Amino acid sequence: MNKKRLVACLLTASILVSSAWNVCAVGPDTAAAGQVISYSALPYPTYVYNPTTLELPFGEALPEQFPTEVTAVMNDGSIGTVTVGKWTAIREFNAAEEGIYVYGANVVPVEGKYQVLEDSLTPNENPTDPSEQRTDYTYDVYYRIGYFKTGSSYNAYARSMENLDRGVYAVKSDDGVFISWRILATEYGEDISFDVYRNGIKINSSPITDRTNFTDAKGKAGDVYVVAKIQNGLQYNSEAVAALENNYMSIPLQKPEPQPTKNGDLSSYTINDTGVGDVDGDGQYEIIVKWYPDNAFDSGKAVAPSSPTIFDIYEMDGTPLWRLNMGLEMPSGAHFNQFMLYDMDEDGKAELFIKTSDGTIAYKPNKAGKFDMTDESTIVSYVGDKSVVPGTNINANGHASPDSNEYVTVFNGQTGEIIDSIDYINVTGNYDDWGKAGDGGNRSARYNIAIGYLPKEAGSTETIPAVFFNRGYYAKTTIAAYTLRNGKLQLEWNFVALTGEDAADKGNHNVSTGDLDQDGFDEICIGNMAVDHDGSLLWVKNGKDGQDLGSHGDAIHLAAMNPNNPTQLYVFSPTEEYKVATVNQALSNAGTGLRYDGIWTSAKDVGRAVAANITPLPGYEYWGQANNSGVYNILSGMVNPSRAGLPANWVLYWDGDLLSELGDGVEKESCDFGVYKYNWESGAVDTIDVLDGKTNNSTKNNPSLTADILGDWREEVVLRNEDDTELRIYMTTTETDYMIYTLMHDPVYRNCVANQNSAYNQPPHIGFYLGEDNKEQVLSMNLPIANIVYTTESKEVGKSIGTLDYAGILALKKQQALDTLKGFFS
Repeated sequence: MNKKRLVACLLTASILVSSAWNVCAVGPDTAAAGQVISYSALPYPTYVYNPTTLELPFGEALPEQFPTEVTAVMNDGSIGTVTVGKWTAIREFNAAEEGIYVYGANVVPVEGKYQVLEDSLTPNENPTDPSEQRTDYTYDVYYRIGYFKTGSSYNAYARSMENLDRGVYAVKSDDGVFISWRILATEYGEDISFDVYRNGIKINSSPITDRTNFTDAKGKAGDVYVVAKIQNGLQYNSEAVAALENNYMSIPLQKPEPQPTKNGDLSSYTINDTGVGDVDGDGQYEIIVKWYPDNAFDSGKAVAPSSPTIFDIYEMDGTPLWRLNMGLEMPSGAHFNQFMLYDMDEDGKAELFIKTSDGTIAYKPNKAGKFDMTDESTIVSYVGDKSVVPGTNINANGHASPDSNEYVTVFNGQTGEIIDSIDYINVTGNYDDWGKAGDGGNRSARYNIAIGYLPKEAGSTETIPAVFFNRGYYAKTTIAAYTLRNGKLQLEWNFVALTGEDAADKGNHNVSTGDLDQDGFDEICIGNMAVDHDGSLLWVKNGKDGQDLGSHGDAIHLAAMNPNNPTQLYVFSPTEEYKVATVNQALSNAGTGLRYDGIWTSAKDVGRAVAANITPLPGYEYWGQANNSGVYNILSGMVNPSRAGLPANWVLYWDGDLLSELGDGVEKESCDFGVYKYNWESGAVDTIDVLDGKTNNSTKNNPSLTADILGDWREEVVLRNEDDTELRIYMTTTETDYMIYTLMHDPVYRNCVANQNSAYNQPPHIGFYLGEDNKEQVLSMNLPIANIVYTTESKEVGKSIGTLDYAGILALKKQQALDTLKGFFS
């Protein structure tokens, strides 16, 4: 029996539909005229699901029997199983060659259970898929076999990571004060314990060894907490933190004054995306803020020039470090100005990498600590040719002309000084080369950015961080890989697929990076195509040799989703170009592109889709906005035939279990952010929290950022306030029984956080399997750990057990008294 489509919570199939009607006929079995006779009409399938793909390791034998039953939707809407006949080879298995092998079969009727009506089945793969192989796909269902050699070096080679501090936060909760802190990957599973101090007094009765959170029933807002690690007979104290009244940390910002377009039209500013990186090497994250002008535009809706995008970098207490004005040669919008805040040269301090043009200017605060872009004495860096009048190379519709000078620049993340700036390799050239003729620059102005780790030298197992900069994905597609070596930007390789080539037009509005093929280095997946760590094509959904025909899409989710294959990453993505794509949404092996599961239900642009572990069943679930899409599990198949009410936007870890929560705006756009829980028993979606900051990007309702910035392994949500004068970092106050190392030390997750805000924002995922089904592995602290090395030495100082730094506690208490006094006289 096909286990994929059987889950206990499903409605059972094989329902007989009874119907009655009047008959008037002659013959031995005919009733008298006008007599009513009841008949039992057998149901029939209207849609059948393909069985999930068999991932067969190279060298293993083909199973003797293929699936005999598949899941079906019956004409009355019920879900059941139907029998399939003989499987016929479309691409016959060859044990000597790697590849994708495909077999087809037709549904056969079963007497007394169901019938099969001619032309009653809706195709489960796109019948208008224009690939040449589609002429052989004339069956009701298809069974695919992926037969590939697999790597054995998943995340095996050492890669650099930030040496973070304890990241303690304390927040008033309904039960007192909730205190949370992080454990590093290199501490995970070691013989350590923790003590918690309130106002200098230890408050836990016994050492804390199995979690990194604690609720102080007697605590109150304003109390000062220290978390102490006990290891090898010494105590290592965290920085003192004061308990917050609200469940968020407020970061005051300096909203830019309205700025002009090239035509002199002023525009005000709104907080948009943010990111984090340790720019000063102190083990604490700083935050970068992207400011959007109100006249920013989508590349496909350009009608007039915009004001410039502006970036700020702040300490977490709101101390301004520097500001970057992208200038009037750079349009503003979701598809421009992709940024990467990351430690490229592995000195323990994050740099800012970004595409620039003439007149991109960095500023430091003035003596009063304020940004003033009218004060030329605060200019730190000026990019490009000062003789170019700002806006000269901006067209009337707002796009940059092919005459614009294009650079990539890396700035010191702490000061804004230019480290290096070089010509960008994939310049605009002819607009028409990038896709649709006469689009005025739209498709040439589509960018993505990501971080990944490459071999430091050819043939070496030593790694180096690289920025992948993608331009174009509707037709011509380019990806340039840059490293920072000895203070100089170096182009490692440049991938180019010209319009009409197989690898062109296969990209998304977002990208993901990770060790896709388990060789120890990172590859980049841009949707329906992936590029290897050496710049060669890894795979492409080109409609050949058993691969689907893929196209452009709007969402991407890369994670370790299969507990039976825990070191293999999978990628889930919907498709926009429904006229050509084989399926509306596909779950694929990220190392080969092999479709593991997917559906075709209608000719529709499927804009959103999500993969996350939201039920206790082993494996991830996935769903999208395709018509009639249900909720599916990677191992068990259909979980719910309907996705009604289930958000398809954001995922995060927020409550105390090992499942993901879902995030979305509580209204249509620019609103509070809701945290939701899928009820797998009822199929309902429960609201577990509402965060009263504001979301971004219109109906997409994205947070500015989600990441494991502070505290234990659960994630923080970064939102803006109503008037764009502060950022709020929202933190959970729910206890968890699980001790997991900071997610920022998982390579896939750290990449995802850095890549999160490229074009259409996507939530971060982890590169190891996590779910309720492996809770014993979590409780025994046996989760896999990547091979990471820190770029700085630990700043912890061991002291005798019970010894505290009272100066830090007193300093906070003194500041609290001063703040109270100021409030009294204000």
